[in-house]
Amino acid sequence: MGVKLIQIGLSGAQVDCQPFTLQGFLTVNGVGVPGIPITLTITAPATVSPTLVTTGAGGTFSATVTTPVPGQPVTITATSTAVPGLPSVSESATFTCTL
Repeated sequence: MGVKLIQIGLSGAQVDCQPFTLQGFLTVNGVGVPGIPITLTITAPATVSPTLVTTGAGGTFSATVTTPVPGQPVTITATSTAVPGLPSVSESATFTCTL
């Protein structure tokens, strides 16, 4: 039984303070894992929808982020649900919209 490298990654391209798609993935030893619930939280006044996603094929997931205040940093945190054999992991990313 070896050490498992469990990773969540987040990315997104925010343009002109318009809503954007947050892309994410969950991997174990570099391989995407489907079927894992991921809870997304965000700092106000921005919003993320949905707040609960489930990884699909290749361990990917996505959500829509709305950042209404130019220049205000928004931090999004993705936290996986622990399942048998995999502990919960968490990752955060910060975005700032500009006009």
